[in-house]
Amino acid sequence: MYGSENLTWYIKINNITYDVKNKSITLKEMNGTYYYSIIPPEGYIVNKTNGVFIVNGSNIIITLEIKKAENYNYLYYILIFFVILLSLFFIIKKIKFRKGP
Repeated sequence: MYGSENLTWYIKINNITYDVKNKSITLKEMNGTYYYSIIPPEGYIVNKTNGVFIVNGSNIIITLEIKKAENYNYLYYILIFFVILLSLFFIIKKIKFRKGP
């Protein structure tokens, strides 16, 4: 799952949420169709966020990959760059306006 870090993730099966503090969870369910969704720890992403499994008298194994999310703060820096650039443009324009033609 995600190394030896002690993180809690959640699985919701047919509207019942289980908190999981380990790399795996074992549940005993009756035969039937079950819908699940996965809620990874804060700052992590999961390769399968939801799905369906069918219990028909045998064990079911669902393998998930939970990994640390990439940080996409570069968009913030691009926005700051354009704000500074726009500010400089108006400052230069104001200075030129004061000096006249």
